[in-house]
Amino acid sequence: MLPQDVADGGEGIMDRDYPLAGSVDFKRPSMARMHDFLLGGRDHYPVDRAACAELMARAPVRALARAQREFLGQVVAHLAGRLGVRQFLDVGCGFPSPQPAHRIAAKAAAGGQVAYVYVDSDPLVVAHGQALLEGNGRTAVVQGDLRDPSALLRQKRLASVIDFGRPVACLYVSVLHCVPDEDSPAQAVRELLSHLAPGSFLAVSHLICDDPAAGEELSGYLRQAAGWGRVRAREEIDAVFVGLEVHAPGLCDVTAWHPAGKRPTPPVDRGWCEYGGLARLA
Repeated sequence: MLPQDVADGGEGIMDRDYPLAGSVDFKRPSMARMHDFLLGGRDHYPVDRAACAELMARAPVRALARAQREFLGQVVAHLAGRLGVRQFLDVGCGFPSPQPAHRIAAKAAAGGQVAYVYVDSDPLVVAHGQALLEGNGRTAVVQGDLRDPSALLRQKRLASVIDFGRPVACLYVSVLHCVPDEDSPAQAVRELLSHLAPGSFLAVSHLICDDPAAGEELSGYLRQAAGWGRVRAREEIDAVFVGLEVHAPGLCDVTAWHPAGKRPTPPVDRGWCEYGGLARLA
């Protein structure tokens, strides 16, 4: 259930450019709500849990969700700490977690001010995020579609927090596999990168399966259930990073991606992984 101030349309909850939809289709599963269920959250409904049960019968999606959340935290801490990044654009952020990424960044920045913008297309995610995460002027939650970078970048709220004349870390963690091929997710990423200052960063993780038949079965279910994207091959994700300076340990199973001195997370079994990494714009 929505917090009462959100349900009542409280002041400051709705983004001016993208007001919360008057109605939400609770008969259709939402990737954000499903992801929340897999991570042990409370913002999900019977249709989402039923869809998750179908996914869990095909792949270890709960372990994969935890792996990508760990990856997000490590990447953000590394960027804000060792690499000195002070601006973040988190695309396809999902529902707020108990340890939100902007707080991880602020802690790693050790007193340095961090600007962090969460972006999601789901109106419930945006409403929850604005109710829980905004308040200091340096953190914002906006509704936007990763398939339309130009519209996203035109948002006044985004521009009020992020200075695109300075480096930005753009995060696409476990979201591109939600976008079908006809919407050209890789092209959308490259278009957004074209607007970023030199020295910006890109972090991506994407669902991968070493068994093509199992990957296609899951992809078919995703398309049938809600018109989502598909499980892609490593080479397709590698192509997103062409021309960028990929940081160690390179593009890999994200359970093996970790800053120096950190032990890798045990890999997910059954040939599935979240695959990706971190790269810098030259």
